[in-house]
Amino acid sequence: MKLDLPVMVAALLVAASVQDILPAIPCGGAAAKIQLLPAVAFYYALSRPWQMGLFAALWAGILTDSQAMLPRGTTSFAMLAAAGATIALRAGAARRTPVQVLFLSIPFTAFAIAAQRVRAALSGIAPLRGQAFAAELLAALPFSAIAAACAWRALARIDLMAENTAPFRKEEVT
Repeated sequence: MKLDLPVMVAALLVAASVQDILPAIPCGGAAAKIQLLPAVAFYYALSRPWQMGLFAALWAGILTDSQAMLPRGTTSFAMLAAAGATIALRAGAARRTPVQVLFLSIPFTAFAIAAQRVRAALSGIAPLRGQAFAAELLAALPFSAIAAACAWRALARIDLMAENTAPFRKEEVT
C-alpha cells in the first residue's frame, strides 16, 4: 500500500509546526523566518510526480499564508509557479546530492519570500524596502537552503521506508 498522501500531509504539518515554533532571525530592523514549508514543496516538485509536486506546493503556500496572516494566495500562487518551473526544468530521475539540493533550493525559496514581501507591500501590510528585503533574504536563505537539503534527505528516506519510491540503482554498463 502506497502512503504518498499520508507522508506528504505529515511532512507539511511537521514543517509548518517547526517553522512556526522556530524564532525569527534578526536582520537589521526586521526579522526573517527560516522557510521549511518551501523545502517540503521543493522536495515533492523535484523528486516526485508532477501532481504531487503541485499539490504539495499549493498546501505549503496555504499553510505559509495562514501562519503569517498574509492575504490568501500570497504564497500559494508563488509556490505553484516555482513548483511548475522546477517540474518543467528538472532533469529526469537522476540522484542528487544534498549539496546539489542545497543550491537548487535557493531560487525556489527566494521566489517564495519575494512573493510574500511584494504581496504584503501591495496589500499595505508592510512597506517594501529594498535594503530590508535584501537583508531578510541574506539572513533566511542560507538556513532555508540547509533545511531544504535536510528535508530532502529525510523525506527521501521516509518515502523509501513507506515504499512510495524504489531504491536508486545505478545502471550497469555492459
